[in-house]
Amino acid sequence: MESEQLISIWDKYEQIAMHFNGLLIHLRTQALGAVATVVTAAGFLLTRSPNEPWWAVFAVSLLLLLAWCTLWMIDVCYYSRLLLGAVNALVKIEKQSGGLLELSTQVQKLFGVPREDATRLNWQIYVFYLPVALFLLCATGVSFCQAAHIG
Repeated sequence: MESEQLISIWDKYEQIAMHFNGLLIHLRTQALGAVATVVTAAGFLLTRSPNEPWWAVFAVSLLLLLAWCTLWMIDVCYYSRLLLGAVNALVKIEKQSGGLLELSTQVQKLFGVPREDATRLNWQIYVFYLPVALFLLCATGVSFCQAAHIG
């Protein structure tokens, strides 16, 4: 394959990888912002009327937990895999270029992932989602216990 054609294909693949990377960044940051906003609103509810809103806090916590788990599934089972596939394709093209193209290859050397044959995601993606999920699980449990005790 000619180097101009290889560079053109590489550029298109790079744009695809950047698109998926941008989608993941937006998905994760907006999800964190949404959780923070709703948790703040739930905290405000508690300070305004400490005896009544526990069922509302429970419902909001449960919905947030379900939404957070859904986002995790969309991220892990769809977008991250698309990004991984795009990066793997880039690395393959870079190997064919004989050293002419090596951006993804250099990033791969620095971070060690993803390998060209990688099919599993990094542990860091789980570390991103797990603390929020645990917090929401605790909030759901505490608010349920409070609501059942008061009600």
